[in-house]
Amino acid sequence: MDRFVSNKNIEMNTRLLIAGALVLLAGTSVKAQNWTENFNAGFPSGWTLHNVDNLTPIAQYAYVTDAWVIAQKQTANNTPIPNDSVIVSTSWYNPSGTANDWVITHAFTVNSASTAIEWEEKAFNASYADGYEVRVSTTGTAVGDFTTVLYSTTGAATTDYAIKRALLGAFNGQTIYVAFRNNSVDREALALDNIRVYTAAANDAALTAITPTLGSAKAFGVSGSSYTLGGTLYNNGSTAIATATINIQIGSAPVVTQNLTGLNVAAFGTHNFTAPVTLPVTNGNYPVSMWVSLTNDVNSVNDTLKTAIDAVSYMPAKRLTIEEGTGTWCGWCPRGTVYMEELWNNHQSQVSLIAVHNGDPMVLSAYDNFMGPKIGGYPSALVDRAMEVDPGDLVDVFNAEKDNFGYADITVTNLPAAEFGFSVKASVKPALDLSGDYRLALVLTEDDAHGTTAKWAQANYYSYQSANQPLVGAGFDWQQEPDKVPADKMFYDFVARHVVPNPNGAAGSLPATMTAGNTYDYTFNTTITPGLVRDKMRAIVMLIRNSDGHILNSNFVSVPVGVSDVKSAVTYLNIYPNPTMGNATISFNLTEGSKVNIVVVDAMGRVVKAMPEQQMIAGEHKLNLTTVELANGIYNVKIQTEKGIMIERLSVIK
Repeated sequence: MDRFVSNKNIEMNTRLLIAGALVLLAGTSVKAQNWTENFNAGFPSGWTLHNVDNLTPIAQYAYVTDAWVIAQKQTANNTPIPNDSVIVSTSWYNPSGTANDWVITHAFTVNSASTAIEWEEKAFNASYADGYEVRVSTTGTAVGDFTTVLYSTTGAATTDYAIKRALLGAFNGQTIYVAFRNNSVDREALALDNIRVYTAAANDAALTAITPTLGSAKAFGVSGSSYTLGGTLYNNGSTAIATATINIQIGSAPVVTQNLTGLNVAAFGTHNFTAPVTLPVTNGNYPVSMWVSLTNDVNSVNDTLKTAIDAVSYMPAKRLTIEEGTGTWCGWCPRGTVYMEELWNNHQSQVSLIAVHNGDPMVLSAYDNFMGPKIGGYPSALVDRAMEVDPGDLVDVFNAEKDNFGYADITVTNLPAAEFGFSVKASVKPALDLSGDYRLALVLTEDDAHGTTAKWAQANYYSYQSANQPLVGAGFDWQQEPDKVPADKMFYDFVARHVVPNPNGAAGSLPATMTAGNTYDYTFNTTITPGLVRDKMRAIVMLIRNSDGHILNSNFVSVPVGVSDVKSAVTYLNIYPNPTMGNATISFNLTEGSKVNIVVVDAMGRVVKAMPEQQMIAGEHKLNLTTVELANGIYNVKIQTEKGIMIERLSVIK
């Protein structure tokens, strides 16, 4: 996300708690081994600061007047926590530079091989997370004394404070200092809290993660089939773990065990594992318990994690629905253009893409009014209406979410419609029983939308005339284009042109109770506005859960190019599935008997496939079309009778 438009997680609003004494002198006394520091009373006696870089923070972080300062602690959603403080350092400077900011503990003696240090970390901005080092000195508090790196990360945790630990046993019997050093380059800000030194248990195994997590969109599998759980084993003790046992129970079924052997999980280290299980043969939602067993484990509280899995009839094909908020006036919106195009070029079979325009000639008011309150600004994108993301993150989000459960297969079939009419049938086949308010919505989109007036020109902050930032894609090197890309160069894809009946879907379009494996049909009837280019249009059907507004699945077909044409003796032409990955069915209706020729023509106008001429009687006909030998791309399928030609577009993806 560009800094120019990001909504920062500014942990401070915090200027209220800057410590009074920021230049500290190192104490001469040596403290006891075990101690805790929460900074609620300011910087402790005996701690040292080194502001080696001596750079000037940007105005937003002007309160960071030394290497580290005291600031008010906040929750994950930025709510201040009364009477709780943290220490903060920044690496966002004007001009930019590399941070070199140190905070050093008082001296203390390590008197056990199990001595450990623990602390909490949190970076303020996920897109610009600060990293840092933890170093140890056995001689003094000068920067050059800290020759041992105990811990290092290039990006601290960002969603909430994360606990980190390191073993100090290598310094048993020695007096040491521990330093935390922000060494980031032009990131943002970092907070640390609750630093403590303690004696770790010898043997303490924990589970810190289970996948799928409770409520995950991936917590589904076919009834009676094999399913793979995942987990993370964490060594919370000082002794390395060589063997451990993972125990799993699904519902009331017998416990399944898996022995993890040949491990070498060091103190405060992790080991990720997978565990195959068999799901119950009956559809339903089942609780899952997973726990770890370790010989001489002293702490059972952290052994167990729980989740739940739905056993279903089958796994529907999933398409993520991406709704992008954009506009020609929006200077950062070219990155949405780039990453929407990248998704389409690489993942056509797994995405339904919709560009919802705001404040420009392509605005569709009903959709724009729906979209605006759901996003924090422009550009932005909704993924299945379950999350809002920056368009620059769409490829990463796609890879993370593409295997989400699809709930139902959706088949979309074009139906005959006269003149500017348009009709499609949506057939929904759930993979599990569904009860509640589930709805269908239809969106018609158009590619290569184009205009010639100034309002069709695209604002471009990536331009050398503006922020001068690199961005390449969708046919442009945006940095080399002017800050207003002329209208005659702009062709906009995935533009929302019509939504039926509204973005929330048609109430009553699906029954309140649906049974797994049954098929439920609903027909949309609408018109296509004269002037829109039919062979550039798609009809997207979305399955919406009204209780939370999430889109559970979607599918689309190309809008038929030809309308009913009595002169050609063809009143209906449909190709499905479209897009196709191998075989498609050509369905058409003849008003009278005729010789029929069918050819497939590529984008260059070349005939790449021809079906044998046939004499056909009046009525409906269905023919199989094999496309396995065709390359990915858009083709025209032409059906020629003795009276004329009708054309339908076909998309081939593999």
